[in-house]
Parts: sequence; structure tokens; C-alpha cells
Amino acid sequence: MEIEQIEQAFEIILYNTQTIQKQLKTDFFDALIEHNVGYAAYLRGEVADDLMREASTGFKELQQLNLSAEALRKVFQLVIIKGYQETQLQANHALTPDSIGFIFAYLLENLTNQTALKVVDFGSGTGNLAQTLEFGVKSGKIKNLLGLEIDDLLIDLSASIADLTESQLRLEQLDATRYHEGADIIISDLPIGFYPDDAISAEFLTATNQGKTYAHHLLIENAMRNLRAGGFGIFLAPLTLFDSQQSDLLAKWLQKTSYLQMVINLPEKFFKGDTVQKAIYVFEKPSSDNQQREVFVYHLTDLKDRAILASFITKFNEWYQK
Repeated sequence: MEIEQIEQAFEIILYNTQTIQKQLKTDFFDALIEHNVGYAAYLRGEVADDLMREASTGFKELQQLNLSAEALRKVFQLVIIKGYQETQLQANHALTPDSIGFIFAYLLENLTNQTALKVVDFGSGTGNLAQTLEFGVKSGKIKNLLGLEIDDLLIDLSASIADLTESQLRLEQLDATRYHEGADIIISDLPIGFYPDDAISAEFLTATNQGKTYAHHLLIENAMRNLRAGGFGIFLAPLTLFDSQQSDLLAKWLQKTSYLQMVINLPEKFFKGDTVQKAIYVFEKPSSDNQQREVFVYHLTDLKDRAILASFITKFNEWYQK
């Protein structure tokens, strides 16, 4: 990875974004979107307006760094993290770290032998999880990658990054509870909180009739409904998924419709302060060719220690071979 070039690119994009932010008197992320759209136009050789003409020196320097698409994606991660320090965004808008995204990629690569997967990301946010899968799954088996996001800012930001990294990620502005088009794999860093629309909640069997329903319960149900037989739902969800209010409704529905195949507990240090501690859950849609296995439960204590990751892979392979 081009570490020095990544640092240089980060400084260029950050400077241009902050300059645009001051000139337009706008939010950091709105300015970053303007920057990305302007840079894309520059790369196409289009004449810049006055605002982008001032940024064109940085555009030229950025282009000359000749970063790979994966390196440029990492640069945008750093810029977004910097933006979080300047802008108060809700926790559900935070990007999914690469270290977790690559666990998703490893699971997707190894859980299915299918070679032409349609993968859908429910609540794709900045698009980082979906793009981590795209770059992390080296077999090229992901042929159709779709991100669903309802938030205007996040989908514009994600689209502007996907354009510059030449990602295959397609984006659709849609509440993922309204998705009905099927998929081989559905992934999600599930948003935590209550779903606001009781009329829509009432369409789901996991909905409570006493107050608001958890949004992540509805998204899991809709994901499993829309998976093809034998497909997988891979979710980053609260560690207390089956030990919280309304969890009995979710558990009863899943027992009738899905196989829980894996629970991977993540390091506590990832979830400091008020952040909800999470785990990776893998559910499989029943088919004539699969069955409920003994659930693979593993506590990953570190996502950077090679020995710990190697032990995880060994245990996963032992479980899978059974």
C-alpha cells in the first residue's frame, strides 16, 4: 500500500474540502461531496467553475499521485474520520471499519461457492462496508453490488466516492424495509434504534404491538425474506440481539425461517463510551441442500494480531469441514 502517497492525498483532499467549506459556508461533508464531484469533472477534462478552478492545483497533484482505487478508498476513510471530528453525526452514520469489513469479506468468500453473487447492503451509509467487500473478495464472485441508503447526505457522499474509485457499487435511495427484489447475500452494519413508522412496522412479524419496534429487527426480517434459498445474511448487530426487549419476537420468527450459523464476538475496545457493543451474526436461508449446523461461536479478541486471526481462520475451517 502506498503509505506516503496516501498521506499526501489525505492532506490535499482535506485542504481542498476545508477551503470549499469556508467559501460556501457549508458543512464539511457537503464540501467533501462538492470536492469529489469537482475532481471527477477535472478527470473528465471538463472546464471547472471558479470555485473548482481554485482547487484544480490540488486536483492535479492528486492525479499525479496515481493512487490505486483501493488506496484512494482508504484516503477517503481518513478524510471522513477527520470530518467526524468536525461534525456531530449520529452513531448510525459512522463508517464500518475495514478490519470488520474484511471479516465480512472473508465469510462471503468462504461460505458460498456461487460465482455470480448479487450482494445488497442494507443501510449502506458511506459505502465503506460494501466497497471493503468489493476489494476484499479477490475471487471476483460479486457480480452485482447494490447499496440501499435513505439519507440524502450519505448517499451523495457514497456515490461521489464510488465514482472516483471506479467501484461497481450501485446506489439506490431507499428505506431497506421497502426492498423486495431478492439477493444471494445481504449485509448490513445495522442501524440501532426504533423504527419511526408504525404502519410499516405492522407489516412485519417481528414488530411489537407495544410501542415502537427496533429498526434492526425489521431489517433482519426483510433481509431474510428477500434472500434466495441457501443465501446468507451477514449482519453487524448488538451483542445483546437475543437478550433485549423485543428479542423474543425476533428469535421466534428466525427459528421458523432461518438457520443461525455463526456469532462472532468482536473486541470490546472497538466499542468505547456510549457505543453499543456488537457482534457479527450469520443467518442462512433454508433450502433443500442445507441444514442447521452447530452454531459457530467465536470471540475475536483482536482484529490486528495475525496469530489471533490465524486461529480464527483455523477454527472456522474446522467448523466448516464438519
